[in-house]
Amino acid sequence: MQQASRSGKQNIVEGISEISTSLQINLVAVSKASYLEFLEDYKDYLSRNRFKVWDKNDPSLSVIRFSSTTYQTYLTYKILPISIKKLLTQPESFCNLMITLLNQETYIMLDKFVKTLESQFIKTGGYGENLTKKRLDFRRKKQ
Repeated sequence: MQQASRSGKQNIVEGISEISTSLQINLVAVSKASYLEFLEDYKDYLSRNRFKVWDKNDPSLSVIRFSSTTYQTYLTYKILPISIKKLLTQPESFCNLMITLLNQETYIMLDKFVKTLESQFIKTGGYGENLTKKRLDFRRKKQ
């Protein structure tokens, strides 16, 4: 679980550090895969311990799902109501909270990020393509 969570974060960091948009997209996709692996680890934990995976519309999770759509900051989670803070104290509720957050990260945030990168690539081209254009322009000016 630690490796999957670390890999997810590290691939995002590495992805946004890349010059090449196609490499950025690939690394964000790898990040998503790591977080999906992490998600499955939580589900496995619940299953092994005979806890249940809550429905995504469970009232305990609805506040988290609603608050995250505002995409404010981590402070959105820091100032959670007492009812949500209670979720952090029991293994079943904590795992279901993490499942909710991982679903949001993978299916909302990272999917949108990939779509944004793809749109950018379509509009502006890739790094190699742009270098080739600059090289050809340089050659034309030189002649």
